[in-house]
Amino acid sequence: MLLHVRRRRYLDADNRNVILNQYPLTADGTKVSVEFGLFFKDSDGQASIDSSVISKILSY
Repeated sequence: MLLHVRRRRYLDADNRNVILNQYPLTADGTKVSVEFGLFFKDSDGQASIDSSVISKILSY
């Protein structure tokens, strides 16, 4: 399932302040989703594979 979230901006009644709807769609410090980041961790929250393995996987 794919969810398309639109990030919109709204002006208040005075047309002076911009109101944003911000949702935590990515993990802190990354550009991947929280669920995808958890895929690489074991049940204790530790990385289950090291970064060299991840870079090899992503380079294909």
